[in-house]
Amino acid sequence: MDFVQTHKDFDKLCVVAEFLKSYTKTGISTDEKTQLNLKLRELGLYNERNPELPLDAINHKINQLSYYMFGYQAKVGGQDRFLFSPLGNLFLKHVEDKEKTAKIFLTMLWAVQYQHPHSGTANDFQLYPFRLIYKLLSEPKLSNKLYAFEVAYSVVFLQEATKDTYKELVNELLDLRKLSDKELEKKFQENKHAFVNSAYEWDYYVSSLFESAGVLNKQDGIVITKLQHGTTNTFRKITRNEVSIPDNLKSLVEQLQNEYSFLEKPLLLNDPERLKLDVIKEIYSFYPKTLLVEIGEAIDDFKFELLNLPKLIEQYANNNEGAEAYLFEDALADGFNMFHNVEAQKKSVEQETQIWNVCTFQERRNLPLKPNQLKTNFLA
Repeated sequence: MDFVQTHKDFDKLCVVAEFLKSYTKTGISTDEKTQLNLKLRELGLYNERNPELPLDAINHKINQLSYYMFGYQAKVGGQDRFLFSPLGNLFLKHVEDKEKTAKIFLTMLWAVQYQHPHSGTANDFQLYPFRLIYKLLSEPKLSNKLYAFEVAYSVVFLQEATKDTYKELVNELLDLRKLSDKELEKKFQENKHAFVNSAYEWDYYVSSLFESAGVLNKQDGIVITKLQHGTTNTFRKITRNEVSIPDNLKSLVEQLQNEYSFLEKPLLLNDPERLKLDVIKEIYSFYPKTLLVEIGEAIDDFKFELLNLPKLIEQYANNNEGAEAYLFEDALADGFNMFHNVEAQKKSVEQETQIWNVCTFQERRNLPLKPNQLKTNFLA
């Protein structure tokens, strides 16, 4: 799996998210990204390394926000937009409260899946990467910690999470821990290119970002060896730096693990029976009540119904062995009833699905139609 390289300072990533929402009003056209660039430069938060690619850095920042589930990129009315997820909006609402943002960001990590809409990870990877990492960090056999060299050598190469592959991975990590630095150095020399990238991404970028976000504790360890990065004169460290779960997040981690297992199968972006955009919307609609209870946020039942409705309609439309036919009608009726000027009633007719949709306009008295003329029959 490939982690997206991020700036190590989580606060700067948050500033980009705030300005993306408040300054460009979620617009991400070329002109709007140029304006955002200039504003961030004014504030001393951005310097373009390559003047020939003036939007390269801001594009990368927006992709980072997408990767970490702040929102996704799509066209709305022909305009390029960054559509903030429910968790992304919740994060910005509490951006000044570090205790709450740590818990919100942890929950956002729980939604990250491979395949990912905004990541170049190969399609061979089908898992929730950070659910796996927090599962390993909760593993007593591993003393509830992970070393940087373990993540770089083994964890990031797991393509599918099952009970068997997890057990094999834990045993592999235990075997690695028995090796001396010299023995580990030899192993890392076997595929220097792959290992130097994975080590650099995790140890330098991701774990440091997570530490600054408050979702990991990080402790420096000794340097095992150094690997040359490509054909450059730069060498990257392979270390025994270790990470663990902060005490204030352990309860939430346990709750998320109980409700959303690392063994779950991620959604397929190339699902032949679904539009890709619908899949993306479902991925970014992750919004667990568990988190809201944890941070004392008011629970909006209407919002939860709205977020779950597309998934329910699609599930019940498949009519698995005839068992969910009437549930499909229920979901459709619930959907229509979410509109303030609509009253929908299910009418059961043998071999026919019918939803009667009655519009209850407040100013119906001004319409030349009788109430029964406002009735529309939707046949599915």
